[in-house]
Amino acid sequence: MAETILSTFKGKNGQIDLFEDKIIIKRNGIGAFLANMGSSISKGDKSIFLDQIRAIEIKKAFLSGEIFFNIGDSSLLGSLEGSTARAETTVEYAGSDHKKALEMKEKIESSMSKMKKSASSIQPISQADELKKFKELLDQGVLTQGEFDRKKKEILGL
Repeated sequence: MAETILSTFKGKNGQIDLFEDKIIIKRNGIGAFLANMGSSISKGDKSIFLDQIRAIEIKKAFLSGEIFFNIGDSSLLGSLEGSTARAETTVEYAGSDHKKALEMKEKIESSMSKMKKSASSIQPISQADELKKFKELLDQGVLTQGEFDRKKKEILGL
């Protein structure tokens, strides 16, 4: 089953596709090649899961701007490795597309927020619930008394 793209933003050196659980930065075409000359990043896709994104930064200059996805260790940003990682997670855009870039940022942050709420709504199973489940299996004859007793000790840490 193919994943559905929720939103797309086209920049000068790449495109950002938003999915339910990730973004994909696509680097194709001559524009991407020219924008990344001298860099090891010129073509190919970069998948970033939403739970990996620490921050989304937008920087706007007069004629251009960039969206940067902070996913790594900030101590690397001054190093060559850090600048390569930054280039992989940055999409440049024309200044006229600044409003579209802000809208994309909001959509991604909204998806990140929904994902966090969904993850936090999952309740861990309590020891009492576990014991109740295994007691029901014992009563139904699925488990023997010995199996139930072993499971009970395991759950209670005895």
